[in-house]
Amino acid sequence: MSGLSAATTLVEAGINDFIVLEGRDRIGGRIQRDPRFSCDIDLGASWIHGVQGNPLLAVAEKLELRLDITHNANLTGDGFYVYGPDGHTLEPNMEASARAKFDQMNHIARELLDTMSNEKDVSVARLFDLAVEKMPCNYVDEEKDFVNWLKSGIEGWENSTLEQISARDHIIEEDTTAYGGGDAFVVDGYYRIINHLAAKLEGHIMLETEALSIVYNDHGVTVTTNRGDYRADYAIITVPLGVLKSHSIQFVPPLPKKKQRAIENIGFGLMNKIVLQFDKVFWEPEAEGFGYVSNTHGEFSFFLNMFPVQKKPILMCFIAADFAHEVENWRDEAVIERIMVVLRSIFGREKEINFPTVHRITRWKADRFSRGSYSFIKAGCTTKDVRNLGKSVGRLHFSGEATFKRVGYVHGAYITGQREAQKIVVDIQQQQRPTLE
Repeated sequence: MSGLSAATTLVEAGINDFIVLEGRDRIGGRIQRDPRFSCDIDLGASWIHGVQGNPLLAVAEKLELRLDITHNANLTGDGFYVYGPDGHTLEPNMEASARAKFDQMNHIARELLDTMSNEKDVSVARLFDLAVEKMPCNYVDEEKDFVNWLKSGIEGWENSTLEQISARDHIIEEDTTAYGGGDAFVVDGYYRIINHLAAKLEGHIMLETEALSIVYNDHGVTVTTNRGDYRADYAIITVPLGVLKSHSIQFVPPLPKKKQRAIENIGFGLMNKIVLQFDKVFWEPEAEGFGYVSNTHGEFSFFLNMFPVQKKPILMCFIAADFAHEVENWRDEAVIERIMVVLRSIFGREKEINFPTVHRITRWKADRFSRGSYSFIKAGCTTKDVRNLGKSVGRLHFSGEATFKRVGYVHGAYITGQREAQKIVVDIQQQQRPTLE
């Protein structure tokens, strides 16, 4: 998204002497469509987060894409069901009690955070531990699995463990998002936005061209790839943070220490999808989705029901953090067998449930062009790290979701691609401006 956004910005400014180097055999990066399903399925990004004023919403509306807007961030209400380890719905009084205590814990956590200096940060896990110590009434044993499920929801959103996530950033993000108005699920597929941007770039995109090293100085850059060297006046680096962390691209000279620290300090997590298409719907057809409270932390904890928006018998399961890392090493057959045990424990007591007719399991960590899913703010990381990651180094520019003030969102990739391209446009225009003698 960031590279295409930068390139289209150059085109709109009348600059056409550029190329887009793409390591994959397709465009889109962490936005990818799977054609094997009977409807549009995104394997990567699926939502436009915050629709009010979001520039991606304007693009989606221009393309007349169908959007499903939800305000149910806490996964409560009639449209979302939660099932326990035995496959039965949770006991209502227990669930209500645990949610009330969880809300109280969050309230105390916010108060504790306010007492800390702005420079001090702890992990979400540590802040929650401190808050529990001050709760007048602690969780009882029968509530603890459900509370762990609630915590896994935070890990799913941030795509990392509570031990890694910055408490200060997480609390701030709950209170102040870049755009309001709910989140829009792109029913017709995010890839359509990708294709729309790429339509302006015919002849400029070189697929299967992997950057290996980048030599840069005050006069220009040379990018060495598996297909040879490319020399240019400027380069915009749009690779995911996971690729920068892997050091698979060598920078000559090495990047400044501040940028190296930023690459190290900003987190890059893992969220994977398990998409299952069945021969028929065996769950509540109009439900928004359902949760599974497992004895194993994070195990198949959240299912999105695709039937209301796609009218197809498809479930999309989200797994994140430690459990996602573990599952990347499982064979597909093992994943499907285990997830079917879960689904049959919930829905198969009175009817037979067949294995899915089509399935897809993402493994974003194993993908060498992403090496994870998206960025998050680690405990101890600051917005200064994000700014440093996005700063130019001579004629080397950096964009992508990890360089945006609210890391981890597609609109951040889109906006920062425009940002860096506009800097180059201004620089070129200043060089072309005639001087008075």
